[in-house]
Parts: sequence; structure tokens; C-alpha cells
Amino acid sequence: MSVSQLLNLFFAASFLGWIYECIYCTVKTTRWQNRGFLFGPVCPIYGFGVLGAFLLFSAGGGLEGSRTEWPVVFAACALGSAVLEYSSSFLLEKLFHARWWDYSSAPLNLNGRICLPATCGFGAAGVVLVKYAFPFLDRCMQPFIRGAGGGLVEELCAVVLVCLFGVDMGLSFSSVTSLNETLEYIENEFNEMMESRYAPIGRRQRFLADKISGVGQSAAERIGTAGQTAAGKIETARQNVAGRIENVQETMNEKIEDTASYMDLIRRRAAQLSRHQSKALMNIEVFSATGHKYVGEKMKEILVSKLPRRVKKNDVPLETGQEAPQSPDPETDNEVRQEADRFSREQD
Repeated sequence: MSVSQLLNLFFAASFLGWIYECIYCTVKTTRWQNRGFLFGPVCPIYGFGVLGAFLLFSAGGGLEGSRTEWPVVFAACALGSAVLEYSSSFLLEKLFHARWWDYSSAPLNLNGRICLPATCGFGAAGVVLVKYAFPFLDRCMQPFIRGAGGGLVEELCAVVLVCLFGVDMGLSFSSVTSLNETLEYIENEFNEMMESRYAPIGRRQRFLADKISGVGQSAAERIGTAGQTAAGKIETARQNVAGRIENVQETMNEKIEDTASYMDLIRRRAAQLSRHQSKALMNIEVFSATGHKYVGEKMKEILVSKLPRRVKKNDVPLETGQEAPQSPDPETDNEVRQEADRFSREQD
């Protein structure tokens, strides 16, 4: 197969690939999409793919078909399309800082440059081309090629297409490069303008941040000082309260001890008074039993006159067998006894 035929095959595949891309993307986005990075209606990546499949599987240098089994053709075309698509996307992005396709939303994608469903689709398309399209194209082109002037027409078409492709390539590269420069210039201008506008705001923000930081530190120091002062006052108040509680406890303990001592003294005096009153009552009973009622009455008056005021006020009776009220004066019994002895001597 001649060079002119290969070039014509390349441009034909590029044109058909451009038609496929435009139809697919227009239907998908519901608006017209002019695919490819060139001005002309070509997608060179499809031309390179078809040309590579032809050179790899052509039998005897013609389009009459390949005897290779279709699984091998599928695997080779799928792998070749993946390498070609990934490398093209990488180079275009590095050269022009843009992406002409993105598989980021597709499943099983690699950096958004290739994906498994698209790779399998290109593998199946390779099988159709090698097994059916190439033989059909060969049968259609043979009468034209064998006719008079067929080779000259092929060469002329190839030259014209190469020239148009070169002009389109130059214009497209120049346009994209100038566009990138323009975009970079606009971006730099925009960045400088925004930086000049933002500089005063940044200074104010830093000033406010410093002020807020200073106020925060001052407030923290004041809060810390107030906390320490409050803690000191609370500790002092606690110590004062604890001291007062201890003093009150000591005072209460002393009063309780004094009360206990006083109660013990009262119990001892009550016991003493009970013994003396018992003896006095026994003497009164003796005198009453022997007929000396006057002596008994007299002793009873003396005993009553020696009782405490509270006993007199209550008018406690001195009956036989009844315990007399308590008296703190133990000399009552002696006086009664002396009065009884004196009265006995007068009677004798």
C-alpha cells in the first residue's frame, strides 16, 4: 500500500472520527459541540488509531482482511487505544493546559484520561474495522485504483490534504498559544489588581487580629488575677469561718463541762439534803409518837423555815414517808436536834 493511500486513510479516519465525536457530544449535551483542537473537521487521534490497526493487522500490505483471531484483535486494539488516548491527553494538557476529554465521572477511570468502558468500545471498534470495514473498503476502492489516473488522483488528494492539515495545525497551535498567553496575561492582571485591593484589607485584618489577640491576653490576665484574688478571699473566709466554728465548739464544750459539773454538784447536794431531811422526819415521828406533839410541831416549823424559797412558795407538805424538798443548808438537822433537846430539858 502506497504512502498516499496511507495518508488518505489517515485523513478519512480522522474525518469520520470528528463526525462521531460531534454527534455523540451534541446528543449528550443537547447543544452543538465542535470536537477536536483543530479548526478543520478532523480528529487526528482517530486517524492514528485506524492507521495503527491497519499496519498491525494488514495481510500482505492490503485491506483484504486479517486472519488473526478476533480476541487477539480486540485485546490489541483496546490496549493500543488506551496507550494512544492517555498519551494524547497528557501531551495536550502539558502543551495547552487544557483537557479535550475527561472520564472522571466514568467508572474504572485512570486520572480521568482513560476508562475501561471506552477502552472496551475502542477494542470492539477495532475488531469491526479489521474484520469487516477494511475488506469492504478494499473491494470498493480496487476499481478506482486500477482505473486510468487512479494513482495520480490519490497522490493529489494526499498532497492537498497534507497541506490543509499543516495549515490547520499551524493556525490551531498559534491560536491556542496566543489564547493561553492572553489568558495568562489577564490572570496576572487580575491577580495584581486583587492583591492591590486586598492589601489594605489584609493590613486591617492583621491590625484587628493583633488588637483582638492583645485584648484576649489582657482579658485572660485579668480573669486570672481576679480568679486568684477570689480564691484568696474564699480561702481567707473559709479559714475565718473554720476559726469561728472552732471557737464556738470550744465555748460550747466549756459550757457543757460547766453544766455537767454544776449538775453533778446539784446531785450531790440533793443526796445530802435527802439524808438530813430523812433524819429530821424520823425525829419528828418519834416525838409525835411519844406524845410530844408540841415539840413535833415546833420542829416542823423550824424545818419549813429553813427550806429554800421555791419550796415555801410551792407549799410542799411534810407528811410521813414523803421525801422533803431539796435544801442546800445541811445545818437544819442540827438546829432541829438542838431545839428538841432544849425543850426536853425544860419539861424535866
